[in-house]
Amino acid sequence: MTQSKQLTKKQQVALIENLFWKIPDFWNGFKLARDDLFAMNQAAEKQHRKGAYSSRYNCPVNIIAKYFTVMHLFEGMQAATGEKQGYTIDAILHIRLECLKAQAYAMSNKEKLQEWFDLVKSTEFETLDYCELIK
Repeated sequence: MTQSKQLTKKQQVALIENLFWKIPDFWNGFKLARDDLFAMNQAAEKQHRKGAYSSRYNCPVNIIAKYFTVMHLFEGMQAATGEKQGYTIDAILHIRLECLKAQAYAMSNKEKLQEWFDLVKSTEFETLDYCELIK
């Protein structure tokens, strides 16, 4: 993916925030699925940054966790709608759990997520790039 040339960093962060908060409410037990995925992505990003120079990352952990929450759920919806192939059982050995869980949420809540999925597709979200966001 290449960074969007049309959006400033501030606009990219605003887009991520907007799409994150527009994820429909659906529950996983006593927790909103959005919050569950956010917590997983936040923990993963904190672990990723462990031991790195703090000046290397110019975007807060929480924004990046929201970015990955939106991205993984969006990719899960792409699989749920047949736009791209989903993860297989074999992927459990090779991919992060938050990606698989997002796909499972999307598969189970396809109707609830459809309007949100269409919204994400209508934005420049797919042009955002983690490597560019953290600069």
